Order: sequence, then structure tokens, then C-alpha cells
Amino acid sequence: MKLPSRSALAATLVVGSLILTGCSSDDSDSSNSSSDAGSGAEASEVTIEHVYGEDTYPTNPEKVVAIGTAADNLLALGITPDAIVETPDDADAEWKNDQLEDVKRIPRPEQSLPLEEIAAEDPDLIVGDLYRIQEEDYDSLKDVTSVLPGIDQSANWVPQLEALGQIYGLEDKAQEVIDEDEQAFADAREEFPGLEGKTALTVQDREGQFGVIADPDNIANDFYSRLGMTVPEAYTDGSVKVESGRAMVSYENVSELAADFMGIYATEGMDQIRAIPGYSNLPQVESGAVVEDNKAVMAALNIPSSLSNAWLLDQVSDQLEIASDNESADDE
Repeated sequence: MKLPSRSALAATLVVGSLILTGCSSDDSDSSNSSSDAGSGAEASEVTIEHVYGEDTYPTNPEKVVAIGTAADNLLALGITPDAIVETPDDADAEWKNDQLEDVKRIPRPEQSLPLEEIAAEDPDLIVGDLYRIQEEDYDSLKDVTSVLPGIDQSANWVPQLEALGQIYGLEDKAQEVIDEDEQAFADAREEFPGLEGKTALTVQDREGQFGVIADPDNIANDFYSRLGMTVPEAYTDGSVKVESGRAMVSYENVSELAADFMGIYATEGMDQIRAIPGYSNLPQVESGAVVEDNKAVMAALNIPSSLSNAWLLDQVSDQLEIASDNESADDE
């Protein structure tokens, strides 16, 4: 599928009063590039339902632009995108950066996608996750080329991996990736049986408060739940105020962060957090079952993929072992 000319695209932008962003791709030939995927397969189409509706996609697209965890899904299938749209979080994604070394990266401006740069790459497919392709982005991009956004509101990586497997004729490979991911968590639960029933939190310090992802079903807590862990009861029984699945905890109430494991990132650095009275007395801090100020870990927790899951299980194994072996914070 070909894109309109840059002048036509500019006219579309004026009429729609939209500012969008995208990414461009590398012209270099790679044995793992998207143009090699499914080579030799008979051309056809597949119809896929996604979060914004339903679309028909040509199979084995030759050129693909990826946004967010969609790049992880492509890489897991053995497909290297021709270009990616990169946010600061993506730049810290240690689990995939080596595989994207020769891929063209387009910095994403705040709240926008550079649509004209995508058009310049003439992609056959644009693929992105729920958070990176909003509905207004999808509505504009779908008139340019085929667009695969997130599949559902959960932001789970699995449905999109399966959809990409259909598009590229790699359904068996997609299932293999899913099975390997399931086995990795089964192995971790066996290695750390004491995690069952333990508590965990993902926390970000911002503007003098701690932001906590309090909804146990939020995708950012998926890593914990698959290990048998959950958020502390105070976040589900009304003890801590929760709005739209988030809780804001003041420094004075730092004790509300008590858990068996925690990942925490501080926008102004950890020194001021460690100076807060009571922080050092949190059970997870005292035990060492805390990962502090690691942007890559926080990115992997917030929007997981099969690649980030495997990396994260290895990256925080020492802290998980501590949490598994320790007495539950609820019993202290």
C-alpha cells in the first residue's frame, strides 16, 4: 500500500488540525528485516478486530514502522522493523536495544506522532500499542496506510503478538513465544515459591508525592500477579484513597508504601526520597527487596512484553529471592 504525497498529507493535516508523529526506517537490507518475513508465502489478507474497530490487512507487509511495545512483538517473531518511533522510555529498553541497533529511530515529540516522517518511509504497516496510538492518531493514520493499534483496553501484549502472527503467517512462532513466556513465569514461581501471596508495588515519585498503580488488574501489575503476588490490601479495602486505579501518597504517609517488593523511580533522584522519615523503615527497603531509580525496570513493569518479561525476571531475581524468603510485610 502506497502513501499519499507529502503535499497531500500536509493538506490532510491542515484540514484535520492534527499534529501526529511517526517514525522513518532504514534503507539498509537486513536478513531479519520485515521485508524478509513470510517470504514465499502466497499473498492474501487477514481481518483483525482491535481496540478501535476492525480492519483488513495485507499479509507479509514489506515495510513496517513500529511504535512502543509493538517493536517487542515484531522482534519476538524474528522481524526487525524498518523504523521505530522512540520515546525516552524506549531509549532505556535494554532488552531490545541491541536488536534495534541498525534501525532508524525517530524521536517522538511530546503528545504527537510525526506523520510526515512516516509518510516519507512509505510503510505498508504501522503497528503500535494502546498507549502510543490513541484513537485520534489511528483515525488519521488509517487513511495513510494499514495501522494495527492495540487489540484491547488491557494493553496486554499477547493479542497483538497473535495478530501479527496472522499478518506475517507466523502463528506457530507466536504461540511458541507465548508458551516460552508462560514457562518462564512457571519456572520463577517454582524457584521462588515464597512469593505466593506476597505484596508488591510500582511507585513513581513526582512533584512531592508518590504515585502508586493500585489496580491489581492493571497491566503494570501483571508481572507481580503472574508470580503469585498482589498489591497490599490497603489499596483494595479503602484504607488508601484510590481514583481510576491510581493512588497518590504523600511523603508524610510513606508508611502506606509498605510491601514485600517494590520498584520505585524518583524524577528528582533517590537522595531526597531516602531522606524522608520512615522510608528506610519500609519492610522492602530494610530487606533489600526494592529496585530504586532504574528507568529500564520501571519501563518493563509498566508496559510489559515477552522480551521485557524475560529480561526483568533475570534483572530483579535477587530482589525476588529476598521477597520470597522473607516474612510477609503483612505479618510484621
